[in-house]
Amino acid sequence: MLRAIIIVWGLVLLTALGACDESSKCTAGETSACTCANGNSGERTCRSDGELGACICATVTSDVVVTPDAAVADSDCVPKCEGWTCGDDGCGGSCGTCPGNDDCLNGACTGCESFTCCDLRFLNPVPGLTGFGGGCTDDRDCVFQECMMPGDDGNTTNSLFGFCTRGCDCNGAAAKLSDAEKEDYVCLYPSGFASAHHVVIYCKTLEDCLKRDSRWTACGTAPGTTAKVCLAQ
Repeated sequence: MLRAIIIVWGLVLLTALGACDESSKCTAGETSACTCANGNSGERTCRSDGELGACICATVTSDVVVTPDAAVADSDCVPKCEGWTCGDDGCGGSCGTCPGNDDCLNGACTGCESFTCCDLRFLNPVPGLTGFGGGCTDDRDCVFQECMMPGDDGNTTNSLFGFCTRGCDCNGAAAKLSDAEKEDYVCLYPSGFASAHHVVIYCKTLEDCLKRDSRWTACGTAPGTTAKVCLAQ
């Protein structure tokens, strides 16, 4: 009798355990959170047999390099707007804009008053900077903020270095050389009366040129003028 009772209770216990196991099964494909060995969060996925798989931890990646905002000027760049009322400040910003239909010619607002319009700056000289014919590498090096570089449109006199100049004989009388200035300077017309009229140095000998910059190599004529001017070629 006792043996029969023990067998019955054993069957009841096995049935209960089986029911408990069934209730502990997960649904295939379900996910649950878990904690990785390094403390980070991971994820476990239920397998087809109803058991949770291993804790899968995200791959650790290196920090992304953050680049500075492109709109923020380099801290080492100092804007240059002295003598400029418009145009680029040299650091990606602006020195201002021109009213109406005026054009900005290297920092100066100008309107065209004649058939022949200037495309080189000729207004607002900045005293103390490099004068006509002197060497330069940037417009802001020069008195008239106009540095003619080798290869620039209309440059028929100098293929070796940049030199300071300005627009001339354009925009009506505003840019014309005075009679006194014509003693030392010549207005060069590289493309007739179309564009890039600029001041070059009148010379009698090479010495007249070397007083401006030691890199001038000759005193002679060039396309755009019949006068003798400083050359570097």
